[in-house]
Amino acid sequence: QILMGETILPRFLICDMYAAMTVASADEDQTAFGLFEDNGTISVAADQLAAISSDGVNFKLRSGADSDVSAIAVDNAYHWFRIQIDRTISAVTDGVQWFIDGVSMGTIDREADEWPVYWGIHQLTTNAISLASAHIYYAWDLRNLDQLRA
Repeated sequence: QILMGETILPRFLICDMYAAMTVASADEDQTAFGLFEDNGTISVAADQLAAISSDGVNFKLRSGADSDVSAIAVDNAYHWFRIQIDRTISAVTDGVQWFIDGVSMGTIDREADEWPVYWGIHQLTTNAISLASAHIYYAWDLRNLDQLRA
């Protein structure tokens, strides 16, 4: 279904979050924030569609199909995190790109047949997340979109 006033569907689903892993010492996939699968359980790592967590050393983005580890070490400071899903990539390969403070960390495969998604945060036992803000929106292109420069 087309959104009112538009003639085509949006290309991107974007999730911007300003958050900190205030405790990030454990490898906990279930302590995560981001997008989760339809009918998924937020506490089940396999139900993450595109969620950010810590492996105790680095930040990582994971889904039930793929994962990617950041090039920067995990810390306890606030960062701008972006998850950007591109619907025009016909294959699911590399359909999700993620950013920390405006720098691309890489891509993961986009899971098929797991839509609609929902946003959430889950904390397991050791790691802790502090969220200052989250903004989820559609974009038709990226021409006028800030890349969250620090």
